[in-house]
Amino acid sequence: MEKIYEQNGNQNNKKRSMQSKFSIMMSFVLAFVAMASIITVGFDSISFAIPNEETTPFPGTITTGSEADQGNKIRGPVADQQIALHYATINGVSKLVFCIESEKDIASNQVYNKEKEITDNGLLYLMSYLLSDDYKIVDESGAEVNEKVKGWLVQTAIWIYQNKVGALNNKTIGGTAAINEAKVRAETRLYTMADFSTNLINSTKPLYEACKLSGSSLRNNTIGGILDEALAIHNGTSNWNQISLNISKKSDKVSLTSDEKYYQSDLITVTPSSNGFLGYKIDISKAPKGTILIDTNNNEIKDLDNISEGKQFFVRVPVDKITEELKTFPISVTGAFKTDIAYRYTSGEYQAIAYVGKVTKHVNAGLDLSFNYTPDVPDTSITVAQSIYFIGLVILLAGVGIIYANVKPSKANQ
Repeated sequence: MEKIYEQNGNQNNKKRSMQSKFSIMMSFVLAFVAMASIITVGFDSISFAIPNEETTPFPGTITTGSEADQGNKIRGPVADQQIALHYATINGVSKLVFCIESEKDIASNQVYNKEKEITDNGLLYLMSYLLSDDYKIVDESGAEVNEKVKGWLVQTAIWIYQNKVGALNNKTIGGTAAINEAKVRAETRLYTMADFSTNLINSTKPLYEACKLSGSSLRNNTIGGILDEALAIHNGTSNWNQISLNISKKSDKVSLTSDEKYYQSDLITVTPSSNGFLGYKIDISKAPKGTILIDTNNNEIKDLDNISEGKQFFVRVPVDKITEELKTFPISVTGAFKTDIAYRYTSGEYQAIAYVGKVTKHVNAGLDLSFNYTPDVPDTSITVAQSIYFIGLVILLAGVGIIYANVKPSKANQ
């Protein structure tokens, strides 16, 4: 009897042990599933906002190089005017910088301080195209020009521009006569003051016509064409916004959703300028509580902090949240762009120089939405033709009635 009891006890202990192990194993499985669910939900809910504004390419100071190098002094036989190219150490790298005050001398081996952003739209247009890393300047054969030819093209274009718009300190070049635009535009070859016998470039056409900007969508991408457009922008005969953002709605029509819970706006479109767009965010904080955005596939747009280019949407407002005070409200969009800007750098009484770099900038645009809902009422009016048919039918029935009334007594008298 005792042996049977012991065997039963051992079996029960083994059973409880196995149940305990199974329970522990299932606990681990459930914990793993729970963790996986949390991680999945967490990743699904991550929101990537548009990039913040930044100006990191522009350090507080830059240091100019030596001005004694004759290899950096470029001349052409037509204008016969020496154009000096200037280098500066920027973030540890030697780069070309450009003078924007031709009457003054530049300081050699001098520390220059960042002053302010250049806001002359024409000058910015000129430099942001000619100096952007997004494009290349090519010669008449399509080959990229060397750095010194590019430097001469850009510096002469800047000085022609500054002189023609009457910019401060740009009437002469180093105290001598101002740059001769007609002669500069006629140059076909260039050489350095260090070597008159070797051509940096030799073209069959004037360089301002032969040299072009590759990779751009400009109508006239020659150096002369870009300079002319910059002057037109400055003079107000041509419009250009380096970066822009527009928000518009298809119409003022407001509809009621099929479930009758929301009023819905017509289609809204956000249109950015083409270059360097990184996305936009939408602010509906001034809209009634419960307002949502719906895309063209009828899905709710939940992440309003980073919306890609081309996304269109509708605004839905809960019916019970529209009041007389809250039937009109603004929404705003902020777009992020990677774009080229320019800063002035100065050192005492020496001439100011400009440096172009790529930064992230924001542009804002807004739209007022009005939710004055007027339901479509069926048109119950009848047309003129319908009226004529109706009157004719009445007359016909009346005639039939008169004939019947006259015929019936006759039959009765027979």
